[in-house]
Amino acid sequence: MTIEEGGVRRATLRQSSNTSEIEMKISHDQECLALFEFKQTISTQPYTSFDVGGFQKLDSWRKIPSNASDHDSSDCFLWDGVGCSDNGHVIGLDLSQSSLHGHIKSNSSLFNLVHLQMLNLSMNDFVESQIPSEIAHLKQLRSLDLSNSSFGGQIPTEISHLIQLTLLDMSWNPLKLQSPASVICCKT
Repeated sequence: MTIEEGGVRRATLRQSSNTSEIEMKISHDQECLALFEFKQTISTQPYTSFDVGGFQKLDSWRKIPSNASDHDSSDCFLWDGVGCSDNGHVIGLDLSQSSLHGHIKSNSSLFNLVHLQMLNLSMNDFVESQIPSEIAHLKQLRSLDLSNSSFGGQIPTEISHLIQLTLLDMSWNPLKLQSPASVICCKT
Protein backbone atom coordinates (compact mmCIF):
# COMPACT_ATOMS: atom_id res chain seq x y z
CA MET A 1 0.00 0.00 0.00
CA THR A 2 1.30 3.46 -0.87
CA ILE A 3 0.35 6.50 1.17
CA GLU A 4 0.11 9.58 -1.03
CA GLU A 5 -0.03 13.23 -0.05
CA GLY A 6 -0.33 15.71 -2.88
CA GLY A 7 0.97 13.14 -5.38
CA VAL A 8 4.11 12.42 -3.31
CA ARG A 9 4.55 9.19 -1.41
CA ARG A 10 4.91 9.89 2.29
CA ALA A 11 4.73 8.09 5.60
CA THR A 12 5.19 9.13 9.18
CA LEU A 13 7.87 7.75 11.46
CA ARG A 14 7.63 8.26 15.18
CA GLN A 15 10.85 7.98 17.12
CA SER A 16 10.91 7.96 20.88
CA SER A 17 13.59 9.86 22.69
CA ASN A 18 14.18 10.30 26.41
CA THR A 19 12.26 13.56 26.59
CA SER A 20 9.88 13.79 23.67
CA GLU A 21 8.45 12.09 20.63
CA ILE A 22 9.73 13.35 17.29
CA GLU A 23 7.64 13.07 14.15
CA MET A 24 9.49 13.06 10.85
CA LYS A 25 8.08 12.92 7.33
CA ILE A 26 10.43 11.39 4.83
CA SER A 27 9.20 10.95 1.31
CA HIS A 28 10.18 8.16 -1.03
CA ASP A 29 11.86 10.73 -3.30
CA GLN A 30 13.92 12.05 -0.37
CA GLU A 31 15.09 8.53 0.40
CA CYS A 32 16.02 7.99 -3.27
CA LEU A 33 17.90 11.28 -3.23
CA ALA A 34 19.78 10.18 -0.09
CA LEU A 35 20.83 7.00 -1.90
CA PHE A 36 21.93 8.97 -4.95
CA GLU A 37 23.95 11.35 -2.73
CA PHE A 38 25.58 8.35 -1.04
CA LYS A 39 26.56 7.05 -4.48
CA GLN A 40 28.22 10.41 -5.24
CA THR A 41 30.33 10.29 -2.04
CA ILE A 42 31.74 6.79 -2.45
CA SER A 43 33.97 5.59 -5.22
CA THR A 44 33.91 2.26 -7.01
CA GLN A 45 36.82 0.24 -8.24
CA PRO A 46 36.58 -1.33 -11.67
CA TYR A 47 37.47 -4.76 -10.28
CA THR A 48 38.31 -6.42 -6.97
CA SER A 49 39.02 -10.00 -6.05
CA PHE A 50 35.51 -10.16 -4.52
CA ASP A 51 33.75 -8.87 -7.58
CA VAL A 52 31.63 -10.98 -9.86
CA GLY A 53 30.02 -8.08 -11.69
CA GLY A 54 28.58 -6.54 -8.51
CA PHE A 55 30.00 -3.08 -9.15
CA GLN A 56 27.30 -2.64 -11.75
CA LYS A 57 24.68 -2.26 -8.98
CA LEU A 58 25.40 1.45 -8.67
CA ASP A 59 25.21 1.87 -12.45
CA SER A 60 21.43 1.50 -12.23
CA TRP A 61 21.17 4.38 -9.74
CA ARG A 62 19.99 7.51 -11.54
CA LYS A 63 18.86 10.82 -10.10
CA ILE A 64 15.09 11.20 -10.11
CA PRO A 65 13.91 14.17 -12.18
CA SER A 66 11.49 16.45 -10.34
CA ASN A 67 8.75 15.60 -12.84
CA ALA A 68 9.28 11.82 -12.71
CA SER A 69 6.22 9.60 -12.66
CA ASP A 70 5.76 6.64 -10.30
CA HIS A 71 6.83 4.30 -13.10
CA ASP A 72 9.92 6.25 -14.16
CA SER A 73 12.98 4.03 -14.65
CA SER A 74 14.97 6.28 -12.32
CA ASP A 75 12.74 5.36 -9.34
CA CYS A 76 14.90 3.73 -6.66
CA PHE A 77 12.33 0.92 -6.43
CA LEU A 78 14.05 -0.34 -9.57
CA TRP A 79 17.66 0.20 -8.51
CA ASP A 80 19.87 -2.84 -8.00
CA GLY A 81 20.44 -3.65 -4.35
CA VAL A 82 17.58 -1.44 -3.10
CA GLY A 83 14.51 -2.92 -1.45
CA CYS A 84 11.39 -0.89 -0.73
CA SER A 85 8.36 -1.58 1.42
CA ASP A 86 4.79 -1.56 0.11
CA ASN A 87 4.37 1.96 1.47
CA GLY A 88 7.38 3.25 -0.46
CA HIS A 89 10.18 3.38 2.09
CA VAL A 90 13.69 2.11 1.46
CA ILE A 91 14.01 -0.80 3.90
CA GLY A 92 16.80 -2.85 2.35
CA LEU A 93 20.18 -2.01 0.89
CA ASP A 94 22.42 -4.79 -0.40
CA LEU A 95 25.66 -3.38 -1.75
CA SER A 96 27.70 -6.50 -1.06
CA GLN A 97 30.45 -7.18 -3.60
CA SER A 98 29.88 -3.78 -5.22
CA SER A 99 33.55 -2.72 -5.43
CA LEU A 100 32.87 0.21 -3.09
CA HIS A 101 36.05 1.96 -2.02
CA GLY A 102 36.70 4.78 0.42
CA HIS A 103 35.39 6.16 3.68
CA ILE A 104 31.80 6.47 4.84
CA LYS A 105 31.71 9.87 6.51
CA SER A 106 29.75 10.63 9.65
CA ASN A 107 27.51 13.03 7.72
CA SER A 108 26.75 10.48 4.99
CA SER A 109 23.24 10.61 3.57
CA LEU A 110 23.15 6.85 4.18
CA PHE A 111 22.24 7.65 7.79
CA ASN A 112 19.11 9.50 6.63
CA LEU A 113 17.52 6.19 5.61
CA VAL A 114 15.74 5.82 8.95
CA HIS A 115 13.41 3.06 7.73
CA LEU A 116 16.29 0.80 6.71
CA GLN A 117 15.92 -2.71 8.14
CA MET A 118 18.71 -4.51 6.24
CA LEU A 119 22.12 -3.13 5.31
CA ASN A 120 24.74 -5.27 3.62
CA LEU A 121 28.07 -3.63 2.79
CA SER A 122 30.10 -6.83 2.93
CA MET A 123 33.03 -7.61 0.65
CA ASN A 124 33.93 -4.02 -0.24
CA ASP A 125 37.00 -1.94 0.60
CA PHE A 126 36.46 0.83 3.14
CA VAL A 127 40.26 1.15 3.55
CA GLU A 128 40.30 0.48 7.30
CA SER A 129 38.10 3.50 8.03
CA GLN A 130 36.09 3.43 11.23
CA ILE A 131 32.43 2.49 11.29
CA PRO A 132 30.74 5.85 11.92
CA SER A 133 28.89 6.12 15.25
CA GLU A 134 25.99 7.59 13.24
CA ILE A 135 25.11 4.00 12.32
CA ALA A 136 22.93 4.29 15.44
CA HIS A 137 20.55 6.58 13.49
CA LEU A 138 19.36 3.45 11.67
CA LYS A 139 17.22 2.31 14.61
CA GLN A 140 15.06 -0.02 12.48
CA LEU A 141 18.02 -2.20 11.41
CA ARG A 142 17.42 -5.90 11.89
CA SER A 143 20.36 -7.11 9.79
CA LEU A 144 23.76 -5.44 9.47
CA ASP A 145 26.49 -7.17 7.47
CA LEU A 146 29.84 -5.38 7.31
CA SER A 147 31.92 -8.54 6.95
CA ASN A 148 35.12 -8.60 4.93
CA SER A 149 34.82 -4.92 4.04
CA SER A 150 38.07 -3.53 5.46
CA PHE A 151 36.58 -1.48 8.27
CA GLY A 152 39.13 -0.83 11.01
CA GLY A 153 39.58 0.78 14.39
CA GLN A 154 37.16 0.71 17.30
CA ILE A 155 33.69 -0.74 16.99
CA PRO A 156 31.46 2.18 17.95
CA THR A 157 29.57 1.58 21.19
CA GLU A 158 26.55 3.17 19.49
CA ILE A 159 26.00 -0.15 17.70
CA SER A 160 24.54 -1.31 21.02
CA HIS A 161 21.68 1.17 20.45
CA LEU A 162 20.48 -0.91 17.48
CA ILE A 163 18.18 -2.99 19.65
CA GLN A 164 16.23 -4.48 16.71
CA LEU A 165 19.33 -6.25 15.34
CA THR A 166 19.00 -10.01 14.96
CA LEU A 167 22.03 -10.37 12.65
CA LEU A 168 25.32 -8.55 13.05
CA ASP A 169 28.34 -9.69 11.05
CA MET A 170 31.59 -7.72 11.28
CA SER A 171 33.89 -10.69 10.71
CA TRP A 172 37.10 -10.48 8.71
CA ASN A 173 37.75 -6.82 9.58
CA PRO A 174 40.64 -5.48 11.69
CA LEU A 175 38.26 -4.13 14.36
CA LYS A 176 38.78 -3.58 18.08
CA LEU A 177 36.24 -3.70 20.87
CA GLN A 178 36.60 -1.47 23.92
CA SER A 179 37.28 -3.31 27.14
CA PRO A 180 34.07 -4.15 29.05
CA ALA A 181 35.04 -1.77 31.87
CA SER A 182 34.92 1.21 29.51
CA VAL A 183 31.65 0.38 27.77
CA ILE A 184 28.57 2.12 29.11
CA CYS A 185 25.71 -0.32 29.24
CA CYS A 186 22.09 0.56 28.61
CA LYS A 187 19.23 -0.31 30.98
CA THR A 188 16.89 -2.97 29.65
